[in-house]
Amino acid sequence: MRRLSLRGVIRGKSVSTSESAKARPCPLDRVNRQFHAARHAARAETIKGLYKAEMIHRRSWRNREQMELPRLDWAHGYKHTRLLASIRHVPPAQAGAAS
Repeated sequence: MRRLSLRGVIRGKSVSTSESAKARPCPLDRVNRQFHAARHAARAETIKGLYKAEMIHRRSWRNREQMELPRLDWAHGYKHTRLLASIRHVPPAQAGAAS
């Protein structure tokens, strides 16, 4: 995205919590952490953020019942019409059926 000068959804002011020191080596991981679960959680958080940005914050809803059908429509579109370059520009549902 950076190469194409694109930015994702920004919620509020950007905050920098640390600065990278490229000249210094990174410390070793002394507790031998496994990041498999963290990646899964990060993916879930990304999808949740995308849903909130596209569905919740773009419209005003009077109640939960009013957004039920549009929510189901968004979920169907996310699974069946979204094209991903990493899977040959086909929807996730079609790529899953082919494998």
